[in-house]
Amino acid sequence: MLYVGLYNNLGKAFALLTIILLLASCKNNTRSALDEMPRLHSPPLVVTLDTVEGYIINPVTGDSIQPIINSLGDTIITGKPIPAIGKVINPDTVEKPEVFFPGKPIVVPVHQNVYKIPETLTVIPVNKAHLNIYTPGIDTSSISIVLDIVTGDTILTGVPIPAKGTVVPCRQPQPVKASPPRKRKNAVYNIEYLDEEHGMKSSAIESILEDSQGNLWFGTVYGGAIKYNGETFAHYTPKEGLSSDWIQSMLKDSQGNLWFGTWWGGVSKYDGETFILIDNDACI
Repeated sequence: MLYVGLYNNLGKAFALLTIILLLASCKNNTRSALDEMPRLHSPPLVVTLDTVEGYIINPVTGDSIQPIINSLGDTIITGKPIPAIGKVINPDTVEKPEVFFPGKPIVVPVHQNVYKIPETLTVIPVNKAHLNIYTPGIDTSSISIVLDIVTGDTILTGVPIPAKGTVVPCRQPQPVKASPPRKRKNAVYNIEYLDEEHGMKSSAIESILEDSQGNLWFGTVYGGAIKYNGETFAHYTPKEGLSSDWIQSMLKDSQGNLWFGTWWGGVSKYDGETFILIDNDACI
């Protein structure tokens, strides 16, 4: 019985020793595997900052560093603060500036592109034998104007056609304060200009007219008619009653009415309170 118990104890001890040796072997294998793994990044290069002597060679790249030389020939050490002390100069010790007086300016006339009309002009006589003469009110009715080349519609000249326009009340616009006119940078004469930056709705001007009150009217492209009294702009567009915002021509009649010839909008008559719109459909 003693031998059997001793044999069992020795078997247990041997088994325990075998387990310990296996664990120790696995741990060593793990360490060796970790030690053999390559690094993903090289270790960082640590360089001590030298603010006394500076650097001649770049410690990171190995390139040569050119020194910084000031105007006095002294070498500037990079990374080292340099105290700046101003020098006080007595104004009495400075030489007085030399004063030059301008002389008489030289006046050069500007070429104005003005050409003198010659005294003797070439006169070409009109051969009346080859002209067709028409008496107003009699012969003009035989002349017709083609309105539509597709339908062949014509209109006889010299024959009055009654026209009844559409009366539209004018919605008086709110005046816009006009900025003072400006001069161009290269203006030779006292020429000033007005533009959209001064309050105009459009700077594309096709016609200009002065009314009975001295106001200036500008016929614009896509900006309607603009009234300017020297201080404010008033814009008249289809919103205010005009038939189009493209004004090609303007006319003032003997009664002070304003007539606006528009693009694709016929004619608009303005009496100060209402617009009368006249187009092809207004002709009876």
